[in-house]
Amino acid sequence: MVHVLRCTFVINLRAPTCEPNVCESRAPTCEPNQCAIYEHINRVDEEQKVLLYCKYCTKTWCYFEDVFKKTGSSTSNHMKHVKSHHKRQYAGNSNALLRPMDGYLQNSSSLEKKIAATSDISDDLIREAIENVVLSEAEAFTIIESKLFLKLLKILLKCKRDNVIILKADALRNGILKRAENMRSELKKELSKSNFTIHMSLDMWTSPNQFSFLAIVIHFVGPDWTLHKKLLTFTDTTDHSGAGLAEIVQHTLEEFEIVERIGCLTMDNASNNDTLMSALENSIVDYCIREKILKTWNADDSRIQCLPHTINLSVKAFLKSLGEIDDILIDDEIPNRNDFNLIRRLRFIVKKLRSSPQQRKQFRGQCNLANCENLMLILDVSTRWNST
Repeated sequence: MVHVLRCTFVINLRAPTCEPNVCESRAPTCEPNQCAIYEHINRVDEEQKVLLYCKYCTKTWCYFEDVFKKTGSSTSNHMKHVKSHHKRQYAGNSNALLRPMDGYLQNSSSLEKKIAATSDISDDLIREAIENVVLSEAEAFTIIESKLFLKLLKILLKCKRDNVIILKADALRNGILKRAENMRSELKKELSKSNFTIHMSLDMWTSPNQFSFLAIVIHFVGPDWTLHKKLLTFTDTTDHSGAGLAEIVQHTLEEFEIVERIGCLTMDNASNNDTLMSALENSIVDYCIREKILKTWNADDSRIQCLPHTINLSVKAFLKSLGEIDDILIDDEIPNRNDFNLIRRLRFIVKKLRSSPQQRKQFRGQCNLANCENLMLILDVSTRWNST
């Protein structure tokens, strides 16, 4: 369920090009130089955001709508990207090789001819088709060990129909969205069958392309007296304030009709979560008065602070006390020979050993010579609380 809901929100962000809010539908109103770039770039207008996607790679640009308008909707950077990274497409060559291994596959594989020449699907033909998928899509070799991938292969091998319908991107998107909605409905029914208190854990997460998401997970005991953990929502938001997050939590509670059953919330120690709890308390009280529900919920008594984050803050404070400056954990400079800060020197050694394949190879070689287990040193990550 987690993967389906996450996929649902990503799909909502990256709407297909046939949707009415994509730039192709507005191309006639563009300036001539802007219309040219939209042959290579897709535009999606979200609430207060403008998202631009390269049609040939995963490059993404995200702008706040007011900033995008102030800059005159400049597209020079986008055109520069297309010219420098997709020269053949920019020149109008529709047969351009879009991926690194396409040229090799065209020269080394002739699956279409082999399929047309025989009705017998041999093991070698299946192997070649799988190898082509891995090479072309840059998939991991371990995909062949995926149970779902193997199930798909078995279904296709047993299929005797010649007119197998292969979904297009839009149909696949709509199917996943429909599945997610069905799962939400089933979750509502499941929650309605239990009268136990429902506890929540929530956190914010920022994706590599700078989208912020709030994930809410609920924990409850089911009718069978087993502990259940379910992802309730995974929604994108640009409002990091406590009041804004409280509004999302309150809306989710009302949507699943579990306001009167809410128990404790587990979150990290960020200051905006303090505001979230106080705002949520006011919202729950107002809701209970409006719906005539007898319930008392106190923010101070219902807050559980994240233990890993607390330990992380304690360790950071301890490490900070070992040095004269505050940036022991983020300093990238080479330590001075006279620097007796052991933490700084060890951290620099770890970064150096992990900095290149050559360094890693030499380190593994030294491990082999010393008959040590061949492991790689781990570098701490300031935002990954169990790594410090």
